[in-house]
Amino acid sequence: MKRVLSMFLWIGLLALIWPLTHYLVFVIRFPGSPPPEPSPLIFLPMGAISGGILMYLVDLARSQQQRLLTVLGYALASPLAFIGSIGGGLIMEPIVVGATLLGVLPLAIGTLAGFWLGQRFAADA
Repeated sequence: MKRVLSMFLWIGLLALIWPLTHYLVFVIRFPGSPPPEPSPLIFLPMGAISGGILMYLVDLARSQQQRLLTVLGYALASPLAFIGSIGGGLIMEPIVVGATLLGVLPLAIGTLAGFWLGQRFAADA
């Protein structure tokens, strides 16, 4: 029960980090401008879905090395996911669907790649 609660807390934290990151980048990039419309909360589903994928794969990992590589894959895919979420919101309707799809896709691929590499390295050791 404690592990499940911990996983949900991490998913919630990751879900909130993405809207906060988008908002901070906007404020730094355009100082003095009014807050962006629509709300940065449109990136909340992207963070929740990608956080769920990350936590699921971290839970499945069989070694500390595999967990580390899984998280590293997520982290390395984050800049591409940031750009994808902004671009997806601009080119797809409704904006939440575009931002979510093109934001989650790089994160899911990066997380899966890290998980797979961790599995391969653990098998070789």
